[in-house]
Amino acid sequence: MSGCTGRKHRNVEVLYHDVFSALSLCVVLFYDVLFLLQCFGAPLLGIRPADSSEHLQNGRVILKVLGAYLAIDTLWVALVPTCVPSEPVLVIVHHVVILMYGYFPWNYSAFGVPCACAALVELNTLFLLLRRNMPHGSLAKRLCHWIFLATWVVFRLMLFPIVLVIVVQQYLEYSNAHGSHVNVMAMGPIFQGLLTGMSIWWTAALVRKLKMSDKMGEKVKPAGASSVSSLVLGEEKRD
Repeated sequence: MSGCTGRKHRNVEVLYHDVFSALSLCVVLFYDVLFLLQCFGAPLLGIRPADSSEHLQNGRVILKVLGAYLAIDTLWVALVPTCVPSEPVLVIVHHVVILMYGYFPWNYSAFGVPCACAALVELNTLFLLLRRNMPHGSLAKRLCHWIFLATWVVFRLMLFPIVLVIVVQQYLEYSNAHGSHVNVMAMGPIFQGLLTGMSIWWTAALVRKLKMSDKMGEKVKPAGASSVSSLVLGEEKRD
């Protein structure tokens, strides 16, 4: 009886955290898309391209929004580790890496667009959260599942490597202009490389899990968690 009560309590903690994360990510994505529209202009929406001075300031708006979400979420997970289905330490580490990565677009406008494009990956996280909380077997859950997989491929496997190439080019241009390859800009490619490498690693884990499941003739039952490896293996079980 006490075990059942504990599981229900844990599920409530995860639900509250999922709701907070989903709503926060909607706000983050709104400002992220707005920033990209301001960079390139959207005449049909009455948005003109920003000049160089506006570009940096507009970029700092999305960084403040994203930073606030990550800071609150990091504190939440640290104080209530059971609010995520698994691997709370990895969630915290992931958030800290993103917060540190934000130093570059905050201070160097050239990093603004690549990092804003990379931040679109939160759409993938949003559909992971939605899928987790949809009724089992429902059309909505299946739809969220396929959108989750599609955005996983587009953002993590296609966009992340492209952003990595762009960030490396920016680092090399900066290094050549300043006459040294030993500079703070080197951390940009390192952070983006870490995020890209983690995505590739988690994808390989997903493929191995699916192959093993096919061989055993069993349904895959991944754990699932926001932005961490155990969360991309499918639907997590809830009692």
